[in-house]
Amino acid sequence: MANYDMKALKGNAQAKNLLEKSMEAVTGTDKIVEIPIDKILPNPFNADIPMDDIDDLAQSIKENGLLHEITVYDMSNGTYQILSGHRRLEALKKNGATTIPCRVRPYENDEYKRFQQHFDANAQTRDKDVRFKIAEFNHAMSFYKNSNMTEDEKMDHVSALLSKNRTGYSKAQLYRLKAVTTLDPSVLTLDKYGISVYSMSRAANLSKEAQKELVERVKELYLQKQMKSEDQPDKALHEQNITKNEFTSIFLQVSKDIDNKQADTPKPIPRSFQTRLREAQGKYLGWFDKVKTPEDKDIALTEIEALEKELEEKKKMLNDMTF
Repeated sequence: MANYDMKALKGNAQAKNLLEKSMEAVTGTDKIVEIPIDKILPNPFNADIPMDDIDDLAQSIKENGLLHEITVYDMSNGTYQILSGHRRLEALKKNGATTIPCRVRPYENDEYKRFQQHFDANAQTRDKDVRFKIAEFNHAMSFYKNSNMTEDEKMDHVSALLSKNRTGYSKAQLYRLKAVTTLDPSVLTLDKYGISVYSMSRAANLSKEAQKELVERVKELYLQKQMKSEDQPDKALHEQNITKNEFTSIFLQVSKDIDNKQADTPKPIPRSFQTRLREAQGKYLGWFDKVKTPEDKDIALTEIEALEKELEEKKKMLNDMTF
């Protein structure tokens, strides 16, 4: 698409014509039409994907207009299913819009292909946080949940599915994502401090309590770096992020503190064989004190006779033992 200063041309008929011609060149057979928002259905593949900062996006659209149309499937029944642009749609709803420009595609009946299209579209239009990646991973794994494949074979297929474009994941990355799904939810917020999925996955070896402690220490270091940066206005924002080495240092310190805490915890003194035997004997004999009826008495006497025979056999067995 040619570069036009759309802000300067906003509201101008010439700008509208140029935009339509440019869109035709980009979309090929896809149609760009204005569609009522209440006719657009959500995409199931987007169900678990977080949508943050909608307020900021809504304000940006108010000030600058919608810079890119959303993409939808034509359901051939008067409704459409969104493929890409969930955040833009929610932002326009927040602004009170009733219609939205859409790039319309024929509906893809193959669920596998629909997922690939959804993955590709979001790879091009969204910054992916770790929750987004986990949602993609879980959706991809759902295609193989009823198969007889091993976990490793499933990972091979999911890696192939998510690697149709350059934004996919290797199998090693997928195993890290799987480890991250087991973490305390607070750990997933660390990506906003510059912590990668690889670094987060290391926390899977810690208890939930230790994971929360790790998060608090990362936040504390980030706050310290932020306060220092206030004295250095020219310092880039990304330099406030926690580096891999800083995270490793915090992780190792938390692990060490946990080990020290466990070492300081008094270990229970093991009970002797005699103590355990007497405890078991006391529990068993205690039942004979609970006799309340003639029937209970008969049962108890029968059990005592059987027990006497068993004890004689055990006594003989023990006398025959050699060590």
